[in-house]
Amino acid sequence: MIISVASGKGGTGKTSITAAFASLVQNSILCDADVDAADLHLILNPDIKKNTDFMGGHEAIINLDKCTQCNQCIELCRFNAISDTFEVDPIECEGCGVCVDLCPEQAIDFPETI
Repeated sequence: MIISVASGKGGTGKTSITAAFASLVQNSILCDADVDAADLHLILNPDIKKNTDFMGGHEAIINLDKCTQCNQCIELCRFNAISDTFEVDPIECEGCGVCVDLCPEQAIDFPETI
């Protein structure tokens, strides 16, 4: 059985509900992937097998030398992160990669952020 608790406003009790479900099963594997406050370990006191540093996602950067200004990236970006001058707003960019994957000129770099 797989139970996944994903997304929701902070402070609504997702961690408490997850801990309650986890306490009902034996030999479970848990992954607390909360970026802001991974604190499931505070409730359950687990035997931690692996701990990794958080790595940021990716950020789109348009190479204006390759860009033909076809507007496809602007039309595809559901976060409205690309301006009319084909510059990516790093605050608005969620790093989903749609623009990178579908750019016909392959004019968008996608480096990892820290």
